Amino acid sequence: MKKIITKCVFVSCLMLSANAFAQCDDTNFAAWSDAREDVAGQLEAVAPGLSATACKMQVQSTADPAERARVQDDSPQCESSYRARFVFDITALGQLPSAERAKVYNAQCNTTLNGNAVACSNTGVVQFKLKGATDESSNIFRSFVIDEGVANADNRRKFDIPAGSGEQEVEIQWVRASADGVADGQFRAWWGGNTTEATPDLVYTDLENFNNCIDRTNLGLISGNASFAAGNTGLNLFFDEFESRRQTGIGVN
Repeated sequence: MKKIITKCVFVSCLMLSANAFAQCDDTNFAAWSDAREDVAGQLEAVAPGLSATACKMQVQSTADPAERARVQDDSPQCESSYRARFVFDITALGQLPSAERAKVYNAQCNTTLNGNAVACSNTGVVQFKLKGATDESSNIFRSFVIDEGVANADNRRKFDIPAGSGEQEVEIQWVRASADGVADGQFRAWWGGNTTEATPDLVYTDLENFNNCIDRTNLGLISGNASFAAGNTGLNLFFDEFESRRQTGIGVN
């Protein structure tokens, strides 16, 4: 049985032993390469988990936007094909104003990890930033995926993912282009209970992304702006059931 957020980046995902999660405490985060908690109690494993698991990751926002609480996975090896899925619950935040923003997930390319196989340094390849929609009628993940063919300053193809209340899940698939300047890189995303592999909620098949790969991911409160910190001090975000793989679907059929 899966417990709190686990990780794997293999063709056939290898789950961690249930013995690694005998109780809900900080030892649960040993599955990750690194856990950052700038304030005591800001990052905790608590019971019960999401999706009927034993434990979930609890992240608390503080009044200082510089204080982070996140887990990090350095096990990917400059992957050219990458899938990830996690479950989240942001109900405690209520409706966010559009000015409040917090980065909660990113997949990165970093030359210090991949041996310069690709020219990148702490580059965000895929990113989710939690915020209120422009009309403040709902919460969203204001998101992007790298696309070198997009004519803007930061080469980002931008999109929004709904982030309502209650337990929800999101799954992504990222595929590197076949050559430099070739627009055949791919990105797909599933959310809102969609478990059908053949019908993602978002599809890009024309990305120029050859000069990137994925070798690090972060999940939690990675960074928030001052408005988010001031408006949500002491409130909790929850994450669980993180998995990553090279190819096969995770929560879709």
